[in-house]
Amino acid sequence: MSKLAFSLIELILVVILIGLISFLTIRLPSFSSSKNISIENLREVLYPNGEFYLFSDGSEMIKDKNITLNLKFELPEVYIYNGNFFEKKEFGFLKNKKIIFKYSVKNGIGDSFILKNGENYYVFKPFEIKKFNSFQMAKNFFLLKAYQPKEGEYY
Repeated sequence: MSKLAFSLIELILVVILIGLISFLTIRLPSFSSSKNISIENLREVLYPNGEFYLFSDGSEMIKDKNITLNLKFELPEVYIYNGNFFEKKEFGFLKNKKIIFKYSVKNGIGDSFILKNGENYYVFKPFEIKKFNSFQMAKNFFLLKAYQPKEGEYY
């Protein structure tokens, strides 16, 4: 009698091999440290809980993670919205170093502010970071009613 079908063991081995090959070709490259990290995907790097600090001497630190980003900052300025207008945010010190930029993500929700970095403006919202060419465009996006908290709520 000739064999007309595969055995269960042969089928299981084929499924395992296909799964392993697909993992190596699709998923494994995303684990590499050579990923291009920019200000726009800083939230994903810090997700779900993390804090990024940039100090006046140019050094940076990510709290509780062993990652060095080497992002390009050009005299960053942070503007927060106080309900009526935007004002420049000043940060304190950490380990005797002056903080010039801080961004934190807690439970997957990031801080909200506008960052001026060189000629570009970045709007940091709870779930995204977007880049703009002018402060007016960044301000208009920041103030969209759809993204504002309702009365008595906060992000």
